[in-house]
Amino acid sequence: VCGSHVHKDADTVAYRCTGGLACDAQRLFAITHFASRLAINIDGLGEGTVQNLLDAKLVSRPSDLWDLDGGALAKLEGWGPVSAKKLVAAIQAASKPELNRFIYALGIPGVGESSAKELARAFKTWDAFAQANESALLAVPDMGPITASNIRQFLAEEGNAAETARLVTL
Repeated sequence: VCGSHVHKDADTVAYRCTGGLACDAQRLFAITHFASRLAINIDGLGEGTVQNLLDAKLVSRPSDLWDLDGGALAKLEGWGPVSAKKLVAAIQAASKPELNRFIYALGIPGVGESSAKELARAFKTWDAFAQANESALLAVPDMGPITASNIRQFLAEEGNAAETARLVTL
């Protein structure tokens, strides 16, 4: 979609775009996943709504959701003051999720709902999780070397580090 290089890990069958949040398709997926019921659980923020917000350039990353202006949102086609107010309230209500939901919401490759729960149980706080080295991650039940490596790579990537830092301060 974005023209970025496509990468295939030797141990998987999946090809992945390397564009990250610069890729429109990945941006749509990342924000939709972040807001989903099993993740942050923002009521009323499904794929169609995320696409509308992206098209209107009101958001470009998950943390932008907390900057949404109800007035600008109400001006979008199909929106009004009441629906805009409800969405803004739902986003604000989701600003302090449980650690396991936050970890899952980030969309780290290989980190599903169950592994996010194990990681939260093991590390207890965001800071402890974010600073965990690969051997500490491997000590978590059912954590393999590929997922541990994915976590470290995700958190070490500059854009992801900036985004997670912004999200934890909301």
